[in-house]
Amino acid sequence: RAVHGSSRCHDLGWVKRYLFNWDKIPGKEDGRVIEFLRRNFDIDWIENAIIQKIDDGMTIKVYTMKNSLSFRINTRRSKLNLRFDDGRTDEFITKIENGELKIYSYSRMASPVFLRFHYLGKKNEEEYLPICTWCKQKKVLDDDNCARNYLTNISIGQKKVFTENLMGKKL
Repeated sequence: RAVHGSSRCHDLGWVKRYLFNWDKIPGKEDGRVIEFLRRNFDIDWIENAIIQKIDDGMTIKVYTMKNSLSFRINTRRSKLNLRFDDGRTDEFITKIENGELKIYSYSRMASPVFLRFHYLGKKNEEEYLPICTWCKQKKVLDDDNCARNYLTNISIGQKKVFTENLMGKKL
C-alpha cells in the first residue's frame, strides 16, 4: 500500500493543568502556588512571601515588603485573574469538583502532540490513517512528560488508543 501525506493536521499541543485548590489556600496547597509562580513567572521573591485570603475570600494576596501579586476570582467563580504589582496579568479557568474550587491553566505542552491523517491508497478504496507524533523540543524541561501522559490517556470507550511506541515498547 502506498501512503501519501494529506494536508489535514491537528495540533493537540494544549493541555489543561491543575494548579491548586482555592479552598486550600492559604494552607495545604501554598507550596503548589509558590512552585507555579516560580516556574511560570520567574518570581524570585516568592519563597519569603506571605499568602492570605482577603475580600471575603474572593482574593488571594501574595506579598512581601517590596513586591505583591493577587489572584482574584470573579463573582460567578468561573474565572480567576492574576495581577502583578508591575502591571502584568494572566487568566485561569476554574472548576468545582467535589464541592471544592479547583484552578486550572491551559498551556502549551513542552512536547507538542500532532495528529496527522495520511491517505492510504488501496484498490477501489480510500482510507485515512491517523498518525500521532510528538516533538521533544531541545533544551525544554518536561518534568510532567505531558505529551506521553496526554497520549496514554486518549481512549475510545474503555480502550486506550496509544499503548506502545513504534518499537513495541509500552508508553
